[in-house]
Amino acid sequence: MTKLFLAPLVLAAVVLSGCADCSRDPSQVGLGCATANLTTGVYEEDDAKIRREIAALEARRSLLEEEATRYRADANRLRGERQAYARRVAALTFETATLNRQVADLNSRADVNRQQLAQLRAQERDLSTQVLDLSERGDPGDAAEVERLNARIAALQTQIRQIAQAS
Repeated sequence: MTKLFLAPLVLAAVVLSGCADCSRDPSQVGLGCATANLTTGVYEEDDAKIRREIAALEARRSLLEEEATRYRADANRLRGERQAYARRVAALTFETATLNRQVADLNSRADVNRQQLAQLRAQERDLSTQVLDLSERGDPGDAAEVERLNARIAALQTQIRQIAQAS
């Protein structure tokens, strides 16, 4: 009977004798280390650690998704600003072309003051150059410059009307 009592103890001692050298990876251990790791809670510790890492990664993913959503919203807002800017610059380009035609029409008239016409032509060319520069920069931050050029166009249109009426 003592042999039967000692047999499980001997077996347990043999199984647990190599526990200090056991890997934590279940695919890398034999029956003895697997049993030792299971009974000492090594696998539960590893499982809990992996679950904490997964939770941290999921939280990080959630933060990154929120950040990506903000970046997409910013990109859409900037795209809208660029499109609005492009429309304003296109309108400026159209207005300068209109000014150019109006100055050319005045030039064809014999009764127009040539000195005033030369000044008007120089202002129109300068304005056209500034609009072209603005168009090439393509910076929506130039909104104040767009407004300034719009005011110059309006002033030139007023001058053209005055010159046309005076002659």
